[in-house]
Amino acid sequence: MKTPLRLLPAVLAAGFVLGSALSTSAQTFYLNPIPETTTTFGLRFMHAHVKGSLDPSTFSGTYDFYLKVPVSEGLVFDFSLPYSSVSYFPGPDLYGMPRSKIEQRSLGNLYFGMHMTNQRSERTKSVLSIGFHLPTSSAKITNIEAISYGLLANLHQARRALPNTWTVYSSMAWWMETSRGNAFGVEFGAEAWVPEDGFHIDPDLFLRSGFSASGRSRHFSFTTELMGLFMATGKADNLSDRLESHLAFGIGLRNYNVRPSLWYQIPLDDDISRVVDGVIGFQIEVSMP
Repeated sequence: MKTPLRLLPAVLAAGFVLGSALSTSAQTFYLNPIPETTTTFGLRFMHAHVKGSLDPSTFSGTYDFYLKVPVSEGLVFDFSLPYSSVSYFPGPDLYGMPRSKIEQRSLGNLYFGMHMTNQRSERTKSVLSIGFHLPTSSAKITNIEAISYGLLANLHQARRALPNTWTVYSSMAWWMETSRGNAFGVEFGAEAWVPEDGFHIDPDLFLRSGFSASGRSRHFSFTTELMGLFMATGKADNLSDRLESHLAFGIGLRNYNVRPSLWYQIPLDDDISRVVDGVIGFQIEVSMP
């Protein structure tokens, strides 16, 4: 999976422009944001544009229902339940006859976690996130295509859909706000995949990193994210096969209790981009008054 490094300066420049031209808030799409002080819940939806003849329906994708509950100052509990769905008409059979529509659905891996925020200075915060995914996704002949499409729609967070696998997850994020209100974040983390007995994949350790620049106008926020994932264990032919990276950018409503947002994610690796053109994401989040 070879990353086109020539794109990285443009990505970082775009993030800087957004962060410098506008006052900002730390809205994110894939990285962990600064937790809020009130209970929030919401729904995320991601739809992959797959190359080739596969043409999934508009509402095919991965859904993620989540709830974040502050329990004390600086401590927030995080719960989420992913769900994947795919619906499409396959090509004709060997005799040129049309085949029946394929519809499959699959439950993802239930997540329990916590975020611990530390106010390091007037304009900087650190956020430690720890959690685990239960193996509530189970591969069957009746849902394997839904699982596969769900992985394509959220490959950077494959742990949410990977079947028959426990995941232990942790990350550390640092957020900085400038005097003009600009916000920048850097995140590093790790996750360990532990398959259930009888499921034929090896345990693996992944290291992840991310950069976020977020800006806002009076009613809208603008965000650019660059994410990377490195397979620290497991077999690979060369170093580039251990790496994957993604770019996401989007816009969201702010200063309201109900906040929709929309973004687009682009794979920056040759192997992934041969299969997926990009992923469009939508989120609606509700903050309790």
